[in-house]
Amino acid sequence: MSGHVIIALPAVPDAALRWYRLDIDAGIAESGSLAPDEVLELDPGSRVCAVVPADRVALHWVDLPKASPAQAAAAARMIAADLSAGPIDLQHVSVARDVDGLGRRAIAIVERSVMDGWLERLSAHGIDPDDMVPAPMLLPYDEDRMSVARDGPHVLVRGAALAIQSEPELAERVVPSSGARFIDGDLLNVYSTRLEIDTPINLRQGDFQKSHKFIPDRKALRRLGWLALGVLLLSLLIPAVSALRYTLAVSSNEAKILELARQALPDSTIADPQAQLRAQAARVGAGGGMTTLAAAVFEAVRADGQFRVESMGYDASDGLRVTLASGSGVVVSGLRSAIEAYGYTVTEGATRVTDDGQRTDIEVRAR
Repeated sequence: MSGHVIIALPAVPDAALRWYRLDIDAGIAESGSLAPDEVLELDPGSRVCAVVPADRVALHWVDLPKASPAQAAAAARMIAADLSAGPIDLQHVSVARDVDGLGRRAIAIVERSVMDGWLERLSAHGIDPDDMVPAPMLLPYDEDRMSVARDGPHVLVRGAALAIQSEPELAERVVPSSGARFIDGDLLNVYSTRLEIDTPINLRQGDFQKSHKFIPDRKALRRLGWLALGVLLLSLLIPAVSALRYTLAVSSNEAKILELARQALPDSTIADPQAQLRAQAARVGAGGGMTTLAAAVFEAVRADGQFRVESMGYDASDGLRVTLASGSGVVVSGLRSAIEAYGYTVTEGATRVTDDGQRTDIEVRAR
């Protein structure tokens, strides 16, 4: 089957479900009833609307100007809390999409257990409807004239701000004795004509909204493939860039050690800066001078490979103050232990997060 399919849920629980299909392109209309264990075969392109009995639905028209769907739903639920006789947590509230000429919207209140029962019965026949509409909402009407239709033992009444399903005796009290529009014929055909215009209110909202499977087209799949490839390439580039940065940092540290050795040993040929600086410190007895302190720092930084020296300063009382640059999350505990192994005391200062990693201050002094 394809086209617009209407399923009528009867007010009598044991009665059979009726269906009506209209294929506009082919000009074919079909109808029938479903046996208790019969599954209705539906084409994937079918638009299915379940018409539910209004005796289980309370319909009200309230002042609810145009708003976003979320705002309208929240406002309708607050209003329904005052209109409902039962606890609002047990009620399902739906709101019409459109506003009438007086700025009013229809809201529908139905017990959640009733919605569950309807959907379970439809599911037993292989039906998951796109829309669920109370029956009298699908009757045509005029602003100044009510419409009346017979649906089995019940009467459906529709007006500008009225939609009910009632016993015939009650309907006679509600409907004026003259001026009413009486509708004859198959109601499913009447419903189909109304649904070709729009859906006046859909109960499948909120928790009962129909879920739709995402089926991407080929173009979407192609875009997803290129995106996955880009992510893969980026994941491979990040370690390479990090390794390059650490290599450059080590080279920078070694250049600084070499420059420091040239300043400390101006008359010597520098072959092994670290060893020559340590030997010079031993000769002059510089147990805590800047030269030996810096040599220990640079040697530890070079061996660690995660830091680079960004700046340093020396004071006779405070010792050597060093600012270390590193990647985010790198801790200095290993570097501190390496410096302390040379016989110095290391005090860790503040760590600051920067755009390209972090900066950590340390002080190194003789014990």
